[in-house]
Amino acid sequence: MIEVTASVDGLEVAASGVLQLCHDSVDAKVHGMDMKIRFVSGEPQNETRYFTEVKDSTLFLNLVNFSSPFPEGQFSPKEVGNINGRSLKMAFSVITLDVPTNARVFTYTFFLGGRN
Repeated sequence: MIEVTASVDGLEVAASGVLQLCHDSVDAKVHGMDMKIRFVSGEPQNETRYFTEVKDSTLFLNLVNFSSPFPEGQFSPKEVGNINGRSLKMAFSVITLDVPTNARVFTYTFFLGGRN
């Protein structure tokens, strides 16, 4: 196996990948931290947004009204938490292939910043 490491603008790329989904949520673990990514509907329906929240030591990434066949998301790293004293940042994009079946392509990259 070939080990690849990368950094972008001083941030270490910790993980990057693509998920093909047919569900409205994804359970994940990021360096031992529980995370749940949820696709939800909200008002106004033409407004796409996202927000994070922590409940019972689980980080929730709520993606509201992500239903476009064109890429939408957070394209530059945005802080979502801390791991071992380092800033955890995330960039992501979503392409919705079929709304009724929740078919989506979810692309993500996690970054680690310097020690706080």
